[in-house]
Amino acid sequence: MSSFNLTVITPEKIVYDAKADMVVVPGKEGELGILPRHIPLISVLKKGEIKIKRKEKEEKKIEIEKGFIKVEKKGVEILAQSTVNS
Repeated sequence: MSSFNLTVITPEKIVYDAKADMVVVPGKEGELGILPRHIPLISVLKKGEIKIKRKEKEEKKIEIEKGFIKVEKKGVEILAQSTVNS
């Protein structure tokens, strides 16, 4: 399985900046699953949990209040207000 660059940024710090195999985010209309080579997308995120899946590693979870996701060929960027300091 291929992977993509994922960056999760909160006002306090960069929470995650590495490769991911899949990320699931709480979209305004429901959960969005992003895999490598996903079509370009910008979406609003609601309160919930970002789930980052990496090959052979434990899933990382980040609780957020709200935010945005931007999916491009070069990678995925999430700007979010985190509920906890990760």
